[in-house]
Amino acid sequence: MKITSSLSIIILLLSMCVIPMSAQEVTKDYPFSIKPGTEEWKNLPTHAERVKSLQLPEDMLKNMPVRQLVTVCKKYPFLTEILFYNSLQEGIDAVAKDFNGLRELLSRKNAGAILLKEYQHMHPGNYEAQWTNLEQGRYSFDLLFVELLLAQEDILGS
Repeated sequence: MKITSSLSIIILLLSMCVIPMSAQEVTKDYPFSIKPGTEEWKNLPTHAERVKSLQLPEDMLKNMPVRQLVTVCKKYPFLTEILFYNSLQEGIDAVAKDFNGLRELLSRKNAGAILLKEYQHMHPGNYEAQWTNLEQGRYSFDLLFVELLLAQEDILGS
């Protein structure tokens, strides 16, 4: 991981504040066997062990529809690491290297069409007046993530 400026550190700190995921926010469709905020998560001493614990089983990956893969990738606890590199492209490449769910999503032939439909339903004007700053931050990050996926060569080719 390359952090080359004070700006990267600020982005890191902001992303930890704006897009945290606690054990209470985990929903039924969250497929990870170990969840952030749990004792089991705390007992994994290294980042590498946590990343390894978040890999999805191959049979689940191959049978998961693209829309569900997008949701799973959005819930990946280390997704914000795309912000920690010299460019967003380096970041998405690094996270895809570490997370098999994102690699699978990028390899799907119909991902482009489904992501485009999802993007068409995401409008910055959709912010609700009663949304908290946290909800607005999550929405902004989700929008960034979908835009970044749509810009990937594999997705553009599909």
